[in-house]
Amino acid sequence: MAPTPSNEYETVRLAARARLTDERADALQKLTSGPLDWGEVLRLGVYHKILPLLHAHLREHADPPESVTAMLLSRARLTSANVLFLSSEMARIARQFDRDGIPFLVLKGPSLSEAYGNLANRPFVDNDLWVRRADFDRVEETLLGLGFNERKRSDRQQSGYLSVHGEYTFGRSVGQFGSTVDVHTRLVHVGYTYSPDFDRLLARSRPILVAGQEVPALSWEDLFLALSVNALKDQWDRIRLASDLAAVAEQVGDWGAVLDTAARGRVLRTVHLAVLLAADIAGGVFPEPVLRQARRDRRAVHLSAFVQRTLAAGNVDEPLSGWERAKFNMAVQDGLRGQVRYSAYTALRRATERWVTPYAQRQVHA
Repeated sequence: MAPTPSNEYETVRLAARARLTDERADALQKLTSGPLDWGEVLRLGVYHKILPLLHAHLREHADPPESVTAMLLSRARLTSANVLFLSSEMARIARQFDRDGIPFLVLKGPSLSEAYGNLANRPFVDNDLWVRRADFDRVEETLLGLGFNERKRSDRQQSGYLSVHGEYTFGRSVGQFGSTVDVHTRLVHVGYTYSPDFDRLLARSRPILVAGQEVPALSWEDLFLALSVNALKDQWDRIRLASDLAAVAEQVGDWGAVLDTAARGRVLRTVHLAVLLAADIAGGVFPEPVLRQARRDRRAVHLSAFVQRTLAAGNVDEPLSGWERAKFNMAVQDGLRGQVRYSAYTALRRATERWVTPYAQRQVHA
């Protein structure tokens, strides 16, 4: 029998939703009216990256100690200032990309603000952009021209990092703020079978406003798929992954397209797992046929229970060991092809680690 989650974990889990149902709000109020280790609540809130939501919902539905309220308010102010700075950076980059004729898509970060209601409820610490691999050299030149740092690395290291991981990081510092841009040349790394075409997703993108600048973001359907695979890549190590998917699920208009695309990309079990965890952890609402299909996937149900037990255990240092991560990724694959691909990726990453990783470790602000 799985151990009962602590009241501190449940407090954080219940708060991990932009808008609480009456039932969820009542449960949160009941929990917080009893004895709690508020230091542990804050520790878990920081780790699971939901302090803004915790602050908003505790303010409305609970009466935490004054020291807790003060800490949450202080963090909220710092977070808001950082988000405003990063939003202005995104707008500045977008304007220059438009002038230089570089197509791009915004990933995560500001593209989730509409689902959460505002930027303050879902802060971010960097800007993620997806560009064509063929445009990377122009992207690098443009970002360097905007004051982002030039890396001391060889052409082989850069090419290797892009080939294996499909992303590259640029950064700059402005006073107390740091601006990091993760430039993706693939939506997900080569270990996963889901590899959508950039131009196809750009054609069905949705415009969003970031600091007054219109930028293209993934459609809600494509964003749900991307977040599902990204959560798997991150080993479902934080509650906010479920919160993001629950928020985006409310905006999805064509679930048939999501499931069909997932089946063609051989990530249907990945999506089933995302649906189950978004529903069970964050109270995500899904059409009954979508939820029923996910619950018929026995392996996805088993993996969902495993993730929930792991999260509830509260081991924030390393929820899964290296071997457990490998087994988890293999179990989520739709079939043998996906397992072979992930195994090959793991071997490639290890083989290239000696000359790729030293560069990756220098991915810090200049």
